[in-house]
Amino acid sequence: MFAPGGDRKSQQVIQTLGHTIVPQVPSLFTFNIKDKRINGLAGVSVEDATLKMDSLIARGPLLITHWGMSGPAVLRLSAWGARILFDKKYASTLTVNWLGDYKLDATLEVLQRNKDWHENARKKVSAHSAFSQIPLRLWKQLVYFIGEKNWADISKAELQKLAQELTAGEYQIKGKGQFKDEFVTCGGVSLKEVDFKTMQSRVVDGLFFGGEVLDIDGITGGFNFQAAWTTGWLAGSAMGV
Repeated sequence: MFAPGGDRKSQQVIQTLGHTIVPQVPSLFTFNIKDKRINGLAGVSVEDATLKMDSLIARGPLLITHWGMSGPAVLRLSAWGARILFDKKYASTLTVNWLGDYKLDATLEVLQRNKDWHENARKKVSAHSAFSQIPLRLWKQLVYFIGEKNWADISKAELQKLAQELTAGEYQIKGKGQFKDEFVTCGGVSLKEVDFKTMQSRVVDGLFFGGEVLDIDGITGGFNFQAAWTTGWLAGSAMGV
């Protein structure tokens, strides 16, 4: 059984035997984002955020880091968009809904209720988060453009802009996390050339594959470990080991 992981030299050997190698690119990595709205917020997290990039969508916990964004939602998006981001040299627009599945209109309604509530009239907008899922430190920076206004003094245009900021704020991805901390790669032996019942090569008789040498990568949650264990077990069983 051939299971060298993602070693490129080993893949070159397989290529000489007639196999197709899908080029490897990083997967499961964090985003490098420099933006004043998240500056100084390393360690702040949101439990349910929705991220969009091109046609891709990922939802889940999001963590702000010293260099940008991380967390399960970011890692999932980086896995699904690994080749897109590679082709774009890791520069793309990320749209963040800090409220998970909240729509613009529903968000605007909550903000309007806060404005209309008489006890809020003389309270600063930045004094407390209007949404329990958004930490106060993050809230203060998302409402930066309002300044020190009270709720009663916010205009309709400012409410609209804030609702847009909360549900569809745009951030520029400038690269992968600064420590090149991707967990896995996508790419490897083309899956079309492997019998998944036995993990035997369809090109070279008697050659079996297992693990990351194959063009398999999954999202976080143990899926990559499971792929390695399962393909190894299938190959070993077929070989009579």
